[in-house]
Amino acid sequence: MRFLAPHPNVERRVSHAAPRGVSVAVDTGGRASARQRPFALWVIAGGLVYVTLALLVFVLSFLAAIPVGFLAILVAFVVLFLIAIVFTLRQKRWAYI
Repeated sequence: MRFLAPHPNVERRVSHAAPRGVSVAVDTGGRASARQRPFALWVIAGGLVYVTLALLVFVLSFLAAIPVGFLAILVAFVVLFLIAIVFTLRQKRWAYI
């Protein structure tokens, strides 16, 4: 497939610098606003909020009938989901594990 290769005598110039008169935005390390976060993060965080609220409603509605051990496991999952929500919105990759 020699016809797809560039001509050997053609010199390629690749410049990674911005042209004159063009400003480049620099991230100063500050927190991103709500508009700058990807929509997928909002969907993931919303799903975690929904699951957390569903578990809380389940725990509160059957509070008298649930054994203490199972109640402790459910509360641990609620806390785990709340922590995952916070770190998902802070855009930490390990929050999805």
